[in-house]
Amino acid sequence: ALILLEEKKIRNKQKDFALGLYEGVMANIEVCDKAIIKHLKDWDFERLGAIERATLRLAGYEILFRDLDSAVVINEAVEITKAFGTEQSPKFINGVLDAISKDK
Repeated sequence: ALILLEEKKIRNKQKDFALGLYEGVMANIEVCDKAIIKHLKDWDFERLGAIERATLRLAGYEILFRDLDSAVVINEAVEITKAFGTEQSPKFINGVLDAISKDK
């Protein structure tokens, strides 16, 4: 993660923010994955696309462990998947994250 930030010349507050998110997700990845898996319904976690899995982990971490407005986190995750995921991704991401936010 650190090498990528250096290559992209991401420094100072942005670097600290990105590293904080990365380290938070990695430190809590099992809890995040468990919350995601609980709400997948007919999906297999291992078969999720990389964008969807990463987005769910990051947003799941923010919902579960940070004092942020869940609606804002979900909206940002949906926007990411609109740009980088499949056509079905936004609705799927919205549903899983909404269920996680209601559980917390």
